[in-house]
Order: sequence, then C-alpha cells, then structure tokens
Amino acid sequence: MPKDPDLGSDAERVRREEQKKIDDADMLSEEEMSEKDELLKQGFSNWTKRDFNQFVKANEKYGRDDIESISKEVEGKTAEEARTFIFMTFTEYSSDNQNKAGHYDNGLGCG
Repeated sequence: MPKDPDLGSDAERVRREEQKKIDDADMLSEEEMSEKDELLKQGFSNWTKRDFNQFVKANEKYGRDDIESISKEVEGKTAEEARTFIFMTFTEYSSDNQNKAGHYDNGLGCG
C-alpha cells in the first residue's frame, strides 16, 4: 500500500496499520466466493478501478445530477454509461450499504 503524502510523518505508520488489516483479514468462504463470482458477472465489468475513482471525484466535483460533466471526467464513458452507473450505485449500493457509502454523502448527494 503506497504512502499518503498528506499524512506527513505519520504516513509510514498509517501504511503499516492498513497493511496489517489486509494481512489479518479473513479469507472469503466458499459461499462468499460463489456470491462474489455471481455479482461480478452481473456488475460493471467494463469499469476499472481508475474509472470508478474518476467517477467518485467527478461526483464530488459536480454532484450526481450533472451527468454530462461526470461522463466527460470518466475517460471513455458515455453519458448513458455514467447515468446507468449512477442509478445502480444509488439504488443498489447506497440502499444496502448506507454505512459504506457514507463518505460519498456530500459529493454524491446521498443522505
């Protein structure tokens, strides 16, 4: 895990703590692996982590209603693709995982 330069002298300590969480994490059960595989088949397999990060930043910048601006910030995605991703994010993800989506509240207009 790379160091966050914004953390200054605490960056290495935070990096080690976060890596320890990863190292100590439980493996997925067979049932969870099956569910993960099924969800991946249903999901947005053409969206990369980079696309998602661009999407989040664009939502923070423009709010989730400015589809045109968001799609311009997410390289290679059309307005329709961004609209669909936003719809799925806020109807499926947010309703089932309010606590996980909480840090997007301001930029994405949740809550």
